[in-house]
Amino acid sequence: MKRWLGALLLAAATQAWGVAAETDAATDAAARIKAVLDADAKIEAEAAATVGGEPKAPDAGQAKAIVAKMKAIDLAGCPEDFRDAYLKHIDAWNRYVLFADGLTEKARGDPMLQTKLGEIVAAIDSTFDAVRDAARRHGVEPPRDETAAPAP
Repeated sequence: MKRWLGALLLAAATQAWGVAAETDAATDAAARIKAVLDADAKIEAEAAATVGGEPKAPDAGQAKAIVAKMKAIDLAGCPEDFRDAYLKHIDAWNRYVLFADGLTEKARGDPMLQTKLGEIVAAIDSTFDAVRDAARRHGVEPPRDETAAPAP
């Protein structure tokens, strides 16, 4: 009887430790996600200030700076789905950089180029929606969207 009771107590303690470890891991992941979202919000606020605080598209140089800062955010400790979503968001911004880098001021008025730019901006918005969704799956409520992607 004593062996059975000892085994039962050991099993209960092991299970409790496992639940505590899972809770700690989830808390750590949520904290990492929040840190990434906070860093991203800071980049967004800085970017808005550099384009005059108005919702307009940054030029290629400003967009390159945004991408560089986003790439510098440490994603270690973030859940894989969140990390993948954020990397896709960075990639969407990078496509914007590549597109904007080739535009001249005269070309910005071209309707076909405006359509393409609109598609790229929509990708920035949709990839950030995926980032938000991933954050919510891990119990983190993302900051409210005060600004959308830059208007073309």
